[in-house]
Amino acid sequence: MNANVISQGFLAPKIKNAFLRASELDPNNLEARVALFNYYLVAPGIMGGSEEKAFEQATAAVSLNPFRGHLLLSSYYQRAKKDVGRAEQEIKNAIAAQPQRGTGYKQLGYFYISQKRYADAAAQMQRYIDLEPANPDSYDSYADALKAEQKFDLAIEAYHKALSVDKSFSASIFSLAECYELKGDKQKAKTTYQWFLTVEPNGRRSESAHKKIKEL
Repeated sequence: MNANVISQGFLAPKIKNAFLRASELDPNNLEARVALFNYYLVAPGIMGGSEEKAFEQATAAVSLNPFRGHLLLSSYYQRAKKDVGRAEQEIKNAIAAQPQRGTGYKQLGYFYISQKRYADAAAQMQRYIDLEPANPDSYDSYADALKAEQKFDLAIEAYHKALSVDKSFSASIFSLAECYELKGDKQKAKTTYQWFLTVEPNGRRSESAHKKIKEL
């Protein structure tokens, strides 16, 4: 992923062939199917990318794991076909396959955020919370829906709820800092970014946090 363009050209065929070989050795290997799907969907045609082959892998994945397979099909319809209605239906199909799994409602919630259907997104994230009240990510996801709708005070409350479940849940700390920044509270934003760095000192978000602290 971090190689330069020339190196990627040499690496791409090897990556694709390794995924293909894994799938040939074990046709029931779901992770090999998922890897191939992602490769075919993202890679340019000159490097072996193919929307048709991506669809084949997603369809095969449905037979192995309906939940994961339908989520792959949703990605396919969003990215390859720009078919929002079908993409939404495939997420609902995944939920129908495992209705007690919170991840499906989370996926649908973020889909609704991308469509600016914020009330629908919040409703799905609430279902995620209902199913997984001990998971800080459920409250974090709900807060993300509120934040997207610019309901910053309510979002801050929800991020704090996530942190009451797990005080080191770094995603909520970073988003909490963003909320304070968006509200214009520079001091709280700066302090919260500094808090974030004590939990997650390295990585892409930590670089952003350092930059924000300097700007604030």
